[in-house]
Amino acid sequence: MTNQNIETIKRLMDDFRVTIFNRTLSNIFYSDLFENLLGWHFLIWTKEMSYLGQGDKSIDVWSQYYQLLSTLSVLLDDITGRVLIDNSMSIYSFFEQFSKHIDSHKEEFRLVKKDNSDLKYMYIEQVFSHFLPVLFEKIADSPCKFSIWENYFPKNWLITYASLNSEGIINHTILNRFFDFAISRIGAANKNDFDKQLNEISEELFPEVDPVRWAKILTFILSPYDPSHRVDSIVRRPWTFGLTGRVRAFSGYTEDDQKFQQNFSNYLQSIDDVEKVATYKLATSLFKDQFTESNLALYITEANNLKYEHGSEEEKKRDRLLLIFKEMREFHGVGGMQN
Repeated sequence: MTNQNIETIKRLMDDFRVTIFNRTLSNIFYSDLFENLLGWHFLIWTKEMSYLGQGDKSIDVWSQYYQLLSTLSVLLDDITGRVLIDNSMSIYSFFEQFSKHIDSHKEEFRLVKKDNSDLKYMYIEQVFSHFLPVLFEKIADSPCKFSIWENYFPKNWLITYASLNSEGIINHTILNRFFDFAISRIGAANKNDFDKQLNEISEELFPEVDPVRWAKILTFILSPYDPSHRVDSIVRRPWTFGLTGRVRAFSGYTEDDQKFQQNFSNYLQSIDDVEKVATYKLATSLFKDQFTESNLALYITEANNLKYEHGSEEEKKRDRLLLIFKEMREFHGVGGMQN
């Protein structure tokens, strides 16, 4: 492909981007257009990779393909954003075609020589570096968000202990992009404003954990902190998500109100027990260096020594962390990863 051809394709893509919101989504998804765009994206990525790392003699050609890939990536971002804000059945076609594309190329990679070593570039990392930030920013305000999580977002892309420890290529990639997103949101928080995006994504992307405990753990792990006063650092930071658990439906109706309340209480307790184990199992797997038994003992000691005004928000936050540390220590003590 000549430089002139690349420039022509890039110009046509720029023109298409300008008119994307004037087109109906059905024209994009009920034809071969979106599928072809995804196919071109992979082919252009392979071309860019073939010239990357070949030295100065190839830098001009590599730059052309890099710019073309960037233009196409932004075009796909625009389509993704349009799908998320548009209340139409095109959302089904989008996820069907996109997930099929990812599954077909999830193990594709190229090795690029640099400084006498080979750097591994995974294709899905390139795709998800564009797709996931758009999804994370927009899905909480999407009119289709419940349908997306319940019906369209691939279930095998969700993050669980089992999915990370089986094949896990896609799950690990999504997890890393989520960490990037969460670190930026948690680190930028300067007051206790509710973060709807982070709250929803952390709840839906990790379906087996208790959202309340999980949010506290993520805040503890991903926040900047003073190494000499870690727990106090986290207590004094804003906590912006994980304020409530999942909505529950219970169908154990009985005419005896007291018995109904007891059955409902037992149901909630059983769910909490299951989610608690899943939360600590995932946390001690992902953050095993931070949640060793010796570190947990240090966190508990520091938390016990912290004194705040009685009834203050800081005291409540310290107590919540202290409970998590103690529960996690107990989880270690009864077999940890074997549960």
